[in-house]
Amino acid sequence: MLDRSHAAKELLPIFEEDLPCIKRSVFLQFLDVELERAKRYGSYVSLLVFQLAEAETNGGDQPSPPLFHDYAHFIKSKLRRTDYLAYVEEQTFAVVLLNSKLENTKNVLSRLQADSSLYLTSINSEVGLKASSSVFPTEANSRSTLCDTAFGRLA
Repeated sequence: MLDRSHAAKELLPIFEEDLPCIKRSVFLQFLDVELERAKRYGSYVSLLVFQLAEAETNGGDQPSPPLFHDYAHFIKSKLRRTDYLAYVEEQTFAVVLLNSKLENTKNVLSRLQADSSLYLTSINSEVGLKASSSVFPTEANSRSTLCDTAFGRLA
């Protein structure tokens, strides 16, 4: 039997190389489509952002590529099949949750933060994790405000 995810990665240049993530440009196109759908049907779109960084005791350097790769697979395993995971910028992943209101988004973010902390501790990593979220249309009314809100909360 053909593994669909493997076949999709070979046939469509939408995935980041060696990561279970779609590319940033494709992610933004998907996000635009989902936001239009949410406007039309009165539903919700949530954006979660996860950023990895070495602990300050290590000078705040970037995590090693193997750790980053492993974390991408870990976080993907914690998502629903309908959620989008993207590599959006250096050491940063974004997740789109469909039909997720503010309270549910907060619960998912909290669960993923807790799972991530346990995962990073279990591999004896000194990598820190920042995470945030934003919900359309509750907290944002466009792609730019959705992204600005979520990324702004990382600081």
